[in-house]
Amino acid sequence: MLPNVQATTKKTASRALCSRGFFIIFLALTGIQLSVAAQIAHATTLAFITNQQADSVSVINTESRAVIGNVTVGSEPAGITTSAKFQRAWISTPGDSSISEIHCQGLQAGDSIVAGEGPLAITVDEQRELLYVADWYQHIVMAITIEPLKVVQRVAVGNSPSGLALSPDNSRLYVSNRDDNTISEIELDTFKVKRTAPTQSRPFGIAIDKAHNRLYSANVTANSVSVIDLQTMQAIADIDVGDRPYDVSFADKFAFVTNQYDNTVSVIDTVKLEVVTEIDVGDYPEGIDTHPDQSQVYVANWFDNTVSIIDVQTLQVVDTIDTEDGSRAYGEMFLTGCDE
Repeated sequence: MLPNVQATTKKTASRALCSRGFFIIFLALTGIQLSVAAQIAHATTLAFITNQQADSVSVINTESRAVIGNVTVGSEPAGITTSAKFQRAWISTPGDSSISEIHCQGLQAGDSIVAGEGPLAITVDEQRELLYVADWYQHIVMAITIEPLKVVQRVAVGNSPSGLALSPDNSRLYVSNRDDNTISEIELDTFKVKRTAPTQSRPFGIAIDKAHNRLYSANVTANSVSVIDLQTMQAIADIDVGDRPYDVSFADKFAFVTNQYDNTVSVIDTVKLEVVTEIDVGDYPEGIDTHPDQSQVYVANWFDNTVSIIDVQTLQVVDTIDTEDGSRAYGEMFLTGCDE
């Protein structure tokens, strides 16, 4: 299994016999489909949760806070990104070295392609109509067209690229290189690495604080978050967090950081650059993302097979949703405006 690097040490219908019977079965199946469609139609936002041990993606209606479907995808799904423009979610499945696609309408699996040897982090560039995928084993970032899915460019970065983040102006892509302790900056018009910044040890999940034009990097073995000024590409702070920080997301004036070994989320004040509280969540939290309305933060708990929902105003867990085995949801999990 391609990383979860740290997790590997801790956890490794009957045929109808008459026309009347067939009609009943048909109605039952149709009812299921209509039920899913009805929930999608009323959902302002869906959350797509990759379940690495179940080879599935759980889809949550964020209004009802209920799973409305589990979609089978490729082997060991990990990374996730979504697009309102294309009404799809894309998933990295490192177990079979591929990228899978889910269409929002009907929650149907779409196309898939083999992409490198160890695809992990994934993000979408709606402007250029491309996916960017980091290959953990080949130490590259790939650009993949959306229609059709096809690898069209590759660029070498540092060792074991783990996280991806687009700049607010969509001109640059940032890559965390776990085994080099660096962040690479790719200029997207040329698809070449332009600058590199050092971090503390083992940078993994990254995210950009748009309000301050800063990149936050969760440094797994340093138990810290590096804060990098994107104007200078220099670290301005290294903030101590919990044990084995994994990923980062922003809401209000806070950065939220999952800590795998502590079963917590550290909350950082992005003005003061200090931790203000720790929030208890499920067992082995990994992926984290903020609801588009900025009111809630979703946390995928790998060992609990759950998603914790944090209220941004109270900084408390307000709900926990059961998913399937090995929930990671590493990336951008929310999709708004799903068609019927």
